[in-house]
Amino acid sequence: MTVTQTPAPSWTLQWDQSVSAVEVNQSFTLDVHISNLNGAGDHGGISVSFPSLDQTGASSNSFSSSKGNVVAESYSTGLSRVQLYDAGDTLNTSSGSQISANHLLVETDDASWSSSSDRTLRLRITPKVEGNFTVKIRGWVCLPAYSNCFQRPQSGATTDQQGWQSDLITITVYPSNTAPTASRMSPSSGNVSLGTGDSQTFTAQGSDSNSNLSGVVWRVNGAFDSGLNFGATSSRQGSIDRTFTSSGTYTVQVTFSDTDGASDSASWTVNVSHSIPILNLTAHSPQTIPFEPRPIEENVEGVHGAGIRINGDDDNNNGVPDREDDFVSGEDDLIMVSLTLDPPAPPAGIEYVLKRSNNRIKVWGKSSKDSRILDSNNETVWNNGSITIWVENPRGGKRQP
Repeated sequence: MTVTQTPAPSWTLQWDQSVSAVEVNQSFTLDVHISNLNGAGDHGGISVSFPSLDQTGASSNSFSSSKGNVVAESYSTGLSRVQLYDAGDTLNTSSGSQISANHLLVETDDASWSSSSDRTLRLRITPKVEGNFTVKIRGWVCLPAYSNCFQRPQSGATTDQQGWQSDLITITVYPSNTAPTASRMSPSSGNVSLGTGDSQTFTAQGSDSNSNLSGVVWRVNGAFDSGLNFGATSSRQGSIDRTFTSSGTYTVQVTFSDTDGASDSASWTVNVSHSIPILNLTAHSPQTIPFEPRPIEENVEGVHGAGIRINGDDDNNNGVPDREDDFVSGEDDLIMVSLTLDPPAPPAGIEYVLKRSNNRIKVWGKSSKDSRILDSNNETVWNNGSITIWVENPRGGKRQP
């Protein structure tokens, strides 16, 4: 905002502040400018008073108190001094008397005032208390010396503590922004266990002590899912309902933000497993050097006796047929089968069991046959999620599983 008045003698007082509202501890600048249009003057100056800063704290070109700070950041060549007066310092009034200052006053003085002189004072101001922060501004030129002084403004919005007409600036000071908070409402726990195909509603609440809460965004595994912008408010709930069709671990995150861009997030870790365990089986035909094991086609895996050899050779050359031997180094006639269950750990009330329906089938834990899994026993509990076994039919005969 700029105010310009030019009664005789011709000179102007202008001021400009960078903002009309700030937060607590947020600085702004105030530029006050005097310009001589014609004629000469013996003295000129700028006076800026701060009714909101009624404590002491002046030191050189700066002022600091619990209610605010002021720094004379720069001033033009020709302004011979910048003087700060604390509350309690003696001031001259418009009537010629003296008073004790009741708040901070910043003044500049120029003893060499010629035609076309320009003088500028820049103040950096930092309010520290919320509410209205007021500043009063005036300027003067005296001819000659101090015997005949002309004030600007001549009919200001208010008078300063010395009784002179002044322009009034009011800056609104808001509380410092505090980031909103996001919290889980339902489920309240950050860990959620679901089965494939299950649906879950996630509900969260955002709160903002500054009443600036303005938006919410949902993400699943980091990817944008949905969002909503709303008018500034102090509290808001948000919900999404999602169905999980595939097993795995998911992260559901909600982020609430405010009008200043501050934000906070809450999240859930969702572990999804198959409601009914799924068995994946990969079988490999017996190895015959130099051929490597190869997967058996899915449509053959369940066929009775598929790929099982009658193990009658003697791979370790010890004179005992391999089907009758308990340890065979170099054995290459067994079927390697990889079993994987999803989920790896049995759901509640379920037990994983490896079982044979044909007692001619033997199952080993190693390809060399020295680790028995199914031999004299027909079943064994298997709860580790994945296993590799080696299978043989020592006696051959009717093709059975």
